[in-house]
Amino acid sequence: MRKTESAMRLLTTFLFGLLIFVANVGSASSAKVLMLQNNSQHIAYYAQTYLDPESLLSAEKVWSSQGAFSPVNQNQISVEVGSGEGFWVYLAIENPQKVALSRILEIDYPLTSIAEIYQITAGSPALLERISLEQTMLARNIIHRNPAFQFVFQPLTKHEYLIKLQFHGKANHALELNPVFYTTGGFYLRQLTVHIFFAAFLAFLSAVAIYNIILSSKVGIIDHAYYSLYLICYIFLVLLYEGFIFYFPAPIPVQWVVAGMSLVPIYTSVALMAFGQKILRLNRFYPQLDQYYKYLSVGLLVLSPITVLYIAWLNLAMELVGAVAAFALGVLAIMLHQKGLRQAKYFAISFVFIALGYGVESSLYSFSAMSWFNTPNMSFTIGLVEQYFFYLCAIIEMIFLALALASYVDQMRADKELAQAEALAQVEEKNKIKSRYTKQLESDIAERTREVREKSLMLSDKNEKLRELDDLKSRFFRKY
Repeated sequence: MRKTESAMRLLTTFLFGLLIFVANVGSASSAKVLMLQNNSQHIAYYAQTYLDPESLLSAEKVWSSQGAFSPVNQNQISVEVGSGEGFWVYLAIENPQKVALSRILEIDYPLTSIAEIYQITAGSPALLERISLEQTMLARNIIHRNPAFQFVFQPLTKHEYLIKLQFHGKANHALELNPVFYTTGGFYLRQLTVHIFFAAFLAFLSAVAIYNIILSSKVGIIDHAYYSLYLICYIFLVLLYEGFIFYFPAPIPVQWVVAGMSLVPIYTSVALMAFGQKILRLNRFYPQLDQYYKYLSVGLLVLSPITVLYIAWLNLAMELVGAVAAFALGVLAIMLHQKGLRQAKYFAISFVFIALGYGVESSLYSFSAMSWFNTPNMSFTIGLVEQYFFYLCAIIEMIFLALALASYVDQMRADKELAQAEALAQVEEKNKIKSRYTKQLESDIAERTREVREKSLMLSDKNEKLRELDDLKSRFFRKY
């Protein structure tokens, strides 16, 4: 009996200790395992994360503190990060197939300062590869604007990995990651598609911007220059936010890129406001509001250098003020369209697509919204929408802004033709008046000439009679 009680106590102690061990140490080992398939797969749902605020922890220290990892359970990793903060991801991967599988892992954030991959071997992490923004992209194993790593998984094997990520913060410090394991063919096909799309998009914006600059210099309409400036700002937005600017042969200081990500949206709003003021003729319909927009634009331009100080609330406030003021022009366009301003219709429609693009992108980048879609197919669909929908809306927006500009130029031409017609009518009326005056003057001169001639004849007759009278008098006096 005593032996049985001792055995029960020993078993209870063992189970209790095992429970504590699992609770404190076994979190990572009990994580979901990503079973590799024959297609590309999102990994966030299977990952566990750990925040390293000071970026001081080594891989060994993090691995020994597995209990601090938190499961993601979503198809997107949402993080609040500041410049220099570290972030660790634990992932267990199994290849259940009888053939080796090659995969490429893409971390979809260009401003990842450091990305390191550790494989857990014999109970300790071993560094496989390190990517840093301090080195040019041409030095990476996979030349890509985002950190990307090549893996080969042998048949019927299971692997554990630690991924260290260190980010540079954005203006709003919000970051959403959607890392994906691509098949090799799928990765390069996707990158080819993405780069062709963005190359066409940037070529479209550049061509339209250059064309409008030429038009502005030839016809002297400043609105073409404002439209070109807006397009140029948009080009820099794409280069900065999509990471294409990192394709330069020499690495660009990431501080410059982060500063540009704060400055360019402000300049874009100012360019759009200046363009809208001219197109909508605010100085004619709402002169006080036009003056307010001028002061606001100057204020934003003067304060914009402050954004390089990375004061999050101030940067966000300036971006919001510029965005709200620009969107207010869309509301004004609707009001002016009701007053009969033709170009206001196209301007208002362009803002519908701006709002649609921003709204859908903001919704899909929302962590809570992503929780509605936890199926792999929906995740890929949402990824495509995130990648292309906003820029497709931007293309449509640019087209309608161009239509607004063309309508504005047509209106200016029509006003000019009307003014010329009115001036011509006034000239013709003056010519008619002058002709009538000339004819009247000629008639008066002729009449006066006739009167003078008649008087001259009368005077001549009188003179003749006087001469005859003088002759008679002379003859009379000579006779007598």
